[in-house]
Amino acid sequence: MELPVIYQGSPAGRLVLEEAGGRLRAEMDCPLDRTGLFRGCLICRDGEKILGVLEPKGERLRLCRMLLREEVQALGPAERGELRLSFAFRQEQGWQTLPCPEQFFHRAPFGQALQGREGALWRESRGLRLLALPFDSAHPFPLTSLFCFAQVSEIQGRRFVVFAFDAEERPVMPDPCHKM
Repeated sequence: MELPVIYQGSPAGRLVLEEAGGRLRAEMDCPLDRTGLFRGCLICRDGEKILGVLEPKGERLRLCRMLLREEVQALGPAERGELRLSFAFRQEQGWQTLPCPEQFFHRAPFGQALQGREGALWRESRGLRLLALPFDSAHPFPLTSLFCFAQVSEIQGRRFVVFAFDAEERPVMPDPCHKM
């Protein structure tokens, strides 16, 4: 039986329950989330069973447990899996998500180059507006025309290319002595 996994009211993966002798094999699989440690739960009509902490495996969070069938049956029919944040890792302060990165700029041409880009962050620091775009060396470099103004940094456990702009939206060279 395959059940959806929910995190904060949204779909977050799948939970597969399979018969294995006199037991149930519970296998949870969700996309990797680097914001903390997550615990998986089996939610049934009359109760819940905590399955344990999911482990990062590649770009996924996974968990596999053997459960006593009688223990699960006592909770009523299985309805869904749930992902719960058990421990939040320390987050970089001040970074905010930027759902529409093209709106970061008020003038062309940089805004057009950001159309459709996902995962962007922004914040203000020392009188500058900082723009962080996810960076993966297997993909084209973001905002290639601003390559020399870029600084690669780790934010929230992921690699980003960070650009700094003054109040007139002019790019500013990164300070090699100060991480953006």
